[in-house]
Amino acid sequence: MLSLLVVFLTLVGGAAVSTQSSLNSRLSKTIGLIETVFFSFGSGALILGVLVVFFGSGNISELIHAPKLELFAVFLGIAFVFLSILTVLI
Repeated sequence: MLSLLVVFLTLVGGAAVSTQSSLNSRLSKTIGLIETVFFSFGSGALILGVLVVFFGSGNISELIHAPKLELFAVFLGIAFVFLSILTVLI
């Protein structure tokens, strides 16, 4: 049963990513490419911030002790959203 749930969640996640790229490219035609990336990450950060406050179980202050390579993932996420929007625009 758990493996079926994992497959389902993977399919939903893939559909969400492809839908996001399409919708973000349309939004970028209205407000601009970098503005769309900012809006996407800003609104996501706001929502996740609320979730961390109410449901977080980790210790966010340990972030300063995380290996620098792991922190590089932030830039990879920004590159992913930026490039996915740009490729749909082209």
